[in-house]
Amino acid sequence: MSTSHSAGITPAPTATTATGVRSPQWLRAAGDIARVNRVAVLGFVGLLLVVALAGGPVVGAFTDLDQSIVRGVLVASPGFMAALGLILVLVQTGAHVAAGMTRRSFLRAAAATSALGVVIVGLGGTLALVVEGVVYRGLDIPHGGFGTGPAGVATGLWDEGIAVTVGVCTLASLAGVVAGLAVGAGYQRLGGLTGSVYLPLGALTLIAAMSQFDAHSAESLAARAGLGAAPLAGLVGVLTVVCAVVVVATLRSTPIRTPRA
Repeated sequence: MSTSHSAGITPAPTATTATGVRSPQWLRAAGDIARVNRVAVLGFVGLLLVVALAGGPVVGAFTDLDQSIVRGVLVASPGFMAALGLILVLVQTGAHVAAGMTRRSFLRAAAATSALGVVIVGLGGTLALVVEGVVYRGLDIPHGGFGTGPAGVATGLWDEGIAVTVGVCTLASLAGVVAGLAVGAGYQRLGGLTGSVYLPLGALTLIAAMSQFDAHSAESLAARAGLGAAPLAGLVGVLTVVCAVVVVATLRSTPIRTPRA
């Protein structure tokens, strides 16, 4: 059995729609990738909602609580998305090329499915914070951010409104998945120790993305570095663009090793 069939990849020459018209390569590849990623992405959002509903009541029953628990989980969202991006490149790039698809088709598919995952996690994270806020108010628990504030409770990004919350959650997820794609591209193309060339860029992007969830606190890493919420978001955006350029340049202009059958 070939690697492409065993990996669940739709062979390029035979895939057609229900009407017998062949669909674009990138769209078929996107469908394959989405089927692989949907359980992980929806599972992560489900975890956020469970924490939003049960975290406050459970933790508040044992100790004084004045900080968001969902925020602590969301800090890990860029790392989660980076893992998806890394696995996507390392596992599926060669399999799609071996199935007869072009690298351009794979890049389009990766961009489409990554964007979908980013939107789902970004909106899911925002919804979880809103739900948690409702639960906290019902229990008369302060819905604070990281660290301490003038009144003892730190301001959270959700205090800036829905638009800011959606923006931060979405940008953090986008930065994470693109950083993972960049690191994966290095290992896919170069392999071994040499493939670690993009690790510093990926790590810096992840750290900056994670720091956004605490940017409103004077005790945060961003505040210690002299960065406010807006400049930090700008830095994350720039790093994300750099990572995206790395992904395209690495996967489009260099040979890709296909897996053995």
